[in-house]
Amino acid sequence: MVLTITYLVAFQCFVYYLKAHHSELWLALGSPSVLNNSPLNGWRTVKFIFSDVHRSLRDTALTKAIFMLRALFIACAFIFLGLGIIFPFLKAS
Repeated sequence: MVLTITYLVAFQCFVYYLKAHHSELWLALGSPSVLNNSPLNGWRTVKFIFSDVHRSLRDTALTKAIFMLRALFIACAFIFLGLGIIFPFLKAS
């Protein structure tokens, strides 16, 4: 739960930074936000986070934020996947 909240806060900070410093890119991604997001915007944003497009912007703060988001996203995915695999076995016991 704490990891998910951390990811959401980090994502919102990333979105604010992107909007303030790279507004054209933020618009191209569909103006992503934690509270106001569509599946298409979410897909565009995740694709951007896991691509190397950010390197062409030469923004070290953005690069650090993206690496942190990648790590948090993968950690959350592993935890949720692990719970999905382990929980049915615990329930059957």
